[in-house]
Amino acid sequence: MGYILDLREHVGNAPLFMPGAGVFFIDAENRALLQRRRDNGLWAGTGGSMELGETFEDTVRREALEEVGLIPENLEMLNVYSGESQHYIYPNGHEVYVIAATFACTRYSGVLTVDPEECLDARFFALEAFPAEEEIHPPDLPMIRDLRRWMEKRSK
Repeated sequence: MGYILDLREHVGNAPLFMPGAGVFFIDAENRALLQRRRDNGLWAGTGGSMELGETFEDTVRREALEEVGLIPENLEMLNVYSGESQHYIYPNGHEVYVIAATFACTRYSGVLTVDPEECLDARFFALEAFPAEEEIHPPDLPMIRDLRRWMEKRSK
């Protein structure tokens, strides 16, 4: 079931700290992979909550393979996110304060395959074609802003 969902059996919808990790895959055309989440229909990076004993990198590798069928071969740290910008109440009422390490990845293997239980869609976006901020999963907004700056520097 997973560590966070196991905790939910004991605490209900009470706020939880949710450590996690995410990755933005960048293709050869400097486009970033975003996925449309099934739970709220908004765009986000690839990632999720940590399981006991995992590192941030372990979490990213597991989540990426599960959600989009890709295996990161290099991980470049973008930033670590926490605080009020990471507070979120899911559509099912579960409340979290995310603590997340987020990475960029330019070398990866696998075949882009969307997990229909978690994602509605996944596609690569050029900088000028990113979804509007209101279409982005709220905890991912600061991550995507940092990603855009990273991509702009990379394209120069």
